[in-house]
Amino acid sequence: MNDLTAKLSQEQTVLLNTMAQQYLIEGVWPVWSFTVATLDNYDLEAEELIRSLPRVGSHGNIGISYGLTSQSGPYLADDDRPALTIAACLHLPELQPYMSDPFLRVLHVLIAMQRSAPISTQEAARPRFTIDDITRELPGLPQGFAARLPGILALEPATLGGSSGGTAAEGSWWRELRREIRQYKEAKTLHDYVQSTARRVTAQANEVPGAAPIASAPVPRPTPIPYVDEGANANLAGSSRLDLGDYELRWPAVLFVSEGERVLRATGPSWEDRAKWFLTEAFAGTTAVTDFEEVPRHRDLADDPWATTASRWGSAQPTGRNQRDWLEELIKRASELRYAAAPRPYWPQRNGSDLVPDGRTARDTRQDFARLISEFADNGYLAEVFGEHCVDRHDDLPDASKVIEVRLGIADLWPLAPETWDENTFYGLIEVLHDLVSRPRTRQSHSFNDCGWHHFDFHSGSARVLYRWKVNQLLREAGIEYELATEGEDLGRLVAVTDDARSELVHQALSDSTPLITTRVRHAIALFRERDTTVESKRSAIVTLAGILEERRALLKDHLGKDEGALFEIANRYDLRHRKADQLGDYDEVFLDWIFWWYLGTVELTNRLIASRAAS
Repeated sequence: MNDLTAKLSQEQTVLLNTMAQQYLIEGVWPVWSFTVATLDNYDLEAEELIRSLPRVGSHGNIGISYGLTSQSGPYLADDDRPALTIAACLHLPELQPYMSDPFLRVLHVLIAMQRSAPISTQEAARPRFTIDDITRELPGLPQGFAARLPGILALEPATLGGSSGGTAAEGSWWRELRREIRQYKEAKTLHDYVQSTARRVTAQANEVPGAAPIASAPVPRPTPIPYVDEGANANLAGSSRLDLGDYELRWPAVLFVSEGERVLRATGPSWEDRAKWFLTEAFAGTTAVTDFEEVPRHRDLADDPWATTASRWGSAQPTGRNQRDWLEELIKRASELRYAAAPRPYWPQRNGSDLVPDGRTARDTRQDFARLISEFADNGYLAEVFGEHCVDRHDDLPDASKVIEVRLGIADLWPLAPETWDENTFYGLIEVLHDLVSRPRTRQSHSFNDCGWHHFDFHSGSARVLYRWKVNQLLREAGIEYELATEGEDLGRLVAVTDDARSELVHQALSDSTPLITTRVRHAIALFRERDTTVESKRSAIVTLAGILEERRALLKDHLGKDEGALFEIANRYDLRHRKADQLGDYDEVFLDWIFWWYLGTVELTNRLIASRAAS
């Protein structure tokens, strides 16, 4: 299939949606192993699907090609990060405001820059542009888009070619402008751009000697290449397994695995420091870090002049486990790790007359939250937005209280003073700080004048996962019936707690729906479960779901027969949709809860029916 605009199958859309959702949440494309594992849950083969996506141009190593993804296989490694191209946005409307819409604005700014660039009579030099040039011309770009722009431009034929240099993170990135970019001056819409790109790529591929056009038939699946060499596996199998009994995890296991795999991919002399900081954060106490430090850096001690001859692992033998092997095994066995538990209640908690049965009060919860935020701050999670003091620098740091006030509208909330908070302030701070945290993946000790640690390489996605996990634990232990949403339109906002079965239903309904339906389902869920939801909000949520089911009425009739009418009779008769005088309106609010979960379950059922039909 070579038409980039052709309608995709349900399975192909699930693949793109899986990649896009993580990109929107974290700002980076997920590793391939995540996409494979996610699609495994739906019994879908990610590798076959990515190869089946439409692509134009040539295949093989000769010539240019362009498709919906940056890579199409067949040799995708677990830690590869295939990206979606601008063409993929045609099939993912929710991605367009954050990717293709701003890209088209940037494209036409670049065309204008190229056309107006001064022409030298003495130098054969192309004009250059920087991120600052773009943001100066387009100040209203979506948050984070400018930082991701170099990666997007590197994948698009319109902006390929020419030299580039520097890094976006350091603010030094630049790229040359080619005159060929003028060919896109008529591409005003996403559809125009994709069609223009497809025509040009196809024409260029036909001009390259030996370049074979892409065939519609899928490429045969190759034998997978082993990720780890057999010698390394044999060495690891021959050595003793780690004793995990002394390790207590302070992170959710999923986050531990994803961040740990990132550490394993790191290279260079700093990787060991990254690993130690990772273990320091993820585990209670220092046992894990100490054990890691005692493992040889190299399998063969002859290659490591600093290795000791003995440690708590016994005599170090050549070709034994090294630090990477040790960490890799720890990550692979993450499911076996136990979580750090709070100590059993002490005397005051067991016998305090002014405490609730579990030894806590609402006031305690606010104090506990303040202590939790203090821990995040000590670990550098607020350094990206609040700045960090250094004895060698005298820069003015941002006013942390003002940063919070701009978002929440309440002054003087930093430093935290939990004894002064009312309920709205407390809950507002929980949500604001969720959006402010970012995890530093590296840190460096500055010993001069006891300056302390400085933090770098910030990442908000992993920080927010950890923040939600810890805050939700705190709220749950305090008996507060709210939690931070972990997915959906209301991600990071306090919502009413539901049982595990309903939480799983929310997850499935969001994961299994097509992009257009996902947007509506996400909105309905956010309306229904927001902390201060009203009867009107619940009605609106139900009406949204009823609209989806109305569109699928024929499908329901095929499977339910005449009984499908009962679904819509409730919405039509009980003052929910049409609000007519003869509709029934005297019912308890609990009735709305029942209808919502029934309709959401039916939407999820129709998702599975559609997927089943597409597969047959």
